[in-house]
Amino acid sequence: MRKPLGSFFFSVGLVLLVLFVFSDIAEQPQFGLFAAGAVCLILGVALWLTSPRPASGEPPARFRTVKKLMQRKKKA
Repeated sequence: MRKPLGSFFFSVGLVLLVLFVFSDIAEQPQFGLFAAGAVCLILGVALWLTSPRPASGEPPARFRTVKKLMQRKKKA
């Protein structure tokens, strides 16, 4: 659950930093955008990096049907 939330905060942080750059180009820098962007970026990276890794026991059952069909073809 942490990884999607971290990705969201990372994206929001990048958007806020880009908005800060545009406000700086317009010679009206909004330092609140920079501060909020930096906080969101750091929070997003922290959440994304601390998310638990999936267990490496058994492979995911995503393509279970495809695998069964392939095994049937090999047997026939």
